[in-house]
Amino acid sequence: DVEIIDHNDYLMPWRTSPDSAIARAVTASISQVSALPPIVQPTSPGSGPMWELCGRNGVPVASAGVSWQDSHVHAPNESIRIADFVEGIKVIGRLLEQFARDDNE
Repeated sequence: DVEIIDHNDYLMPWRTSPDSAIARAVTASISQVSALPPIVQPTSPGSGPMWELCGRNGVPVASAGVSWQDSHVHAPNESIRIADFVEGIKVIGRLLEQFARDDNE
């Protein structure tokens, strides 16, 4: 016999509007720190616990990824360039400053 257990509750989708305060703060922070413009993707491929962490309570969420075209995401040879890592740290620092200061939702 085979028992099937539905675990879909753990992979429920959750998306925050690109017009939300946190998304605007992430975009502004990237614009202030990076020489490259931010790329806004309302949905990213993959799975994660966003529903469990944020969706159940309506908490907005946004991400500021740090990567490059040859990073080989999730491969055995996944990599990040040190300069990109440092820039990511600066973006998050600016985000915390920006989001804390702004009149947010």
